[in-house]
Amino acid sequence: MYYSYDSSFHTKLTPGTPSVVVFPKSTDDVQKVVRFAYENNISIIPRGAGTGETGGCVALNGGIVLDLSTWDEIVEVDASNMQVIVRPGIVHAVLNEQLSAYNLFFPPDPGSSKMCTVGGMVANNASG
Repeated sequence: MYYSYDSSFHTKLTPGTPSVVVFPKSTDDVQKVVRFAYENNISIIPRGAGTGETGGCVALNGGIVLDLSTWDEIVEVDASNMQVIVRPGIVHAVLNEQLSAYNLFFPPDPGSSKMCTVGGMVANNASG
């Protein structure tokens, strides 16, 4: 199962299985999932593209995988202040491709740039 592992060696040996996978497309969707999980004492496991090597996006004992990979829009580019607001599922390389129109770029340069998400980079402290 795709959600049973990430790029880490550990999850290849000991995969986990979530109870359910959800694909939020808005802040409201995320709030509803978090509220439901809280009220029912269910763990939430956020996930980007699953390219991390820490096992952090893998459910060990059930739980809700919050797959953010499809919530991938650029909300705002403020070129004069060199800032961008994005949703967590945007892929690093796609972000930089879009920012190039403003003569900007997001400086971290991970080897997984063509597939890793900005949300996953933040979750793994892989964004500088």
